[in-house]
Amino acid sequence: MNFFSIQFGLFLFIFLVWLGLSVFVVASRMRHDRRKRWLGKVVSQLRELDHSPAAQPLLLTADVRTESRNPVITQLPKPLVYRTATDVAPYTPVATAFAEHALTHWGSASLMAAASWAGPGVNRWERISALCILTRAKADHIHELLFDALQDQDPDVVSNAIVFLGQLQDERAAEILVTALRLQLFLPSFIARQLEKFTIPLNDLLEPLLEVNTTQARYWAVALLARKDSEENVPLRKIARLADDPDPAVRKVVVQTLGLLGATEEALVVLKLLYDDVPFVRVHAVKALARFHWPDFRESVAAMLDDPEWRVRVAAREALAEMDQAGDTRSGAQAGDSSPMPAADETADADAAALPTLPFADFNNLGKKAPVHARPEERRS
Repeated sequence: MNFFSIQFGLFLFIFLVWLGLSVFVVASRMRHDRRKRWLGKVVSQLRELDHSPAAQPLLLTADVRTESRNPVITQLPKPLVYRTATDVAPYTPVATAFAEHALTHWGSASLMAAASWAGPGVNRWERISALCILTRAKADHIHELLFDALQDQDPDVVSNAIVFLGQLQDERAAEILVTALRLQLFLPSFIARQLEKFTIPLNDLLEPLLEVNTTQARYWAVALLARKDSEENVPLRKIARLADDPDPAVRKVVVQTLGLLGATEEALVVLKLLYDDVPFVRVHAVKALARFHWPDFRESVAAMLDDPEWRVRVAAREALAEMDQAGDTRSGAQAGDSSPMPAADETADADAAALPTLPFADFNNLGKKAPVHARPEERRS
C-alpha cells in the first residue's frame, strides 16, 4: 500500500464522518421544526377553543378526551407531550391539555411507573414530567411518589418534587416538606420557600422543629411561624426560649419574629438581645423594639446610638424616628378623637399586620461562630 492510498483512505474516512454528522444535524433540525409546527397548531386550536363561546375549561378529570378536541396532539411523540405538560410558561391550558392527553392516552399506570422508577440510565426528565402530570391530577399515591423522589440522588428530581409538594397545598404535603426540612433532604431555604406559600395552618407541624438539634431547622421554623397566614396561637414562649440559642442567626430570627408578631409580652427578651455580642442581632433587636411603639423603650434604643458598630447606630436612628412618628400619630388621633387610645398590645398587633411576611435575610450566617464584642455598658466602664 503506497502513501497515496493511505491519504485517500484517510480522506474518505473523514468525508464519511462529516457526511454522517451533517445528515444527523439536518435530520434532527427537520424533526425539531416538524414537532414545533405540530405544537404550534395544537396551541392555536386550544386558543380558539378557549376563546369560543362554547369553550369549557380543560380538567384532568374530564370525560372529554384530548384526542377529540385536538386530533393533532396524538401525532406528537411521548417525550414532547411530557415536556409540554410540565411547561406552563407559554400557555397554561396547553400544559393542562397535554397532561390530560398523557393520562388518557398512556394511562395512569404508565405514568406511575415512570414517576417511581429510579435507576442508572433512567431519563430523569421523563420521571419529573410524570410526577408533574400526576401532581396536576392529584392522583392516588402521589404523596408517596413525591416522598420517594425526595430521597433520590439526583438534585433535579429532588428540587422538582419539593415544588410539586408545594403545589398540592394539603396537610399531607406539608408534613412531608416539614420532614424534609427536619432531615435536611435538600436546601432548607428552598423547602422553606414552598412552606411559606401554604395557606393552611402549619403551627402544629412547625412547633416541634423549635426543639431539634439542627440549626437550620430551628431557624426556618421560627421564620415560618411569622408568615402572614400563620394562625393566632403562635408558640411565642417557645420562640422566646431560643433567645439563648448558641447560633447568632437563630437569635436574630427570634427577635425579628417577635417584632413582626408584635409580641409585647416577650419585650424583655427583645431588650436582652439588644446587648447581644453579634452586631446583626443587635440591629434586629433595635428594629423590634421600635415596632412595639412603647415610649419606655426609647431610652434603651437611644443608648444604641453609641454602639461601635455603624449598622447598629443607623438602625437606632431609624428606630427613634419611627417611634417619634408613631407617637405623633397617636397624639394627633387622640386630639381629634375623644375615644380612648387603644392599648399598646393592640397597636403592636395592628402594626405587625402591615409588616412584610417572612424574613429570609442572613440565613447564610447559620452555623458560623459568633465574634465576641463587649457590651455597651462594659465599653463605657
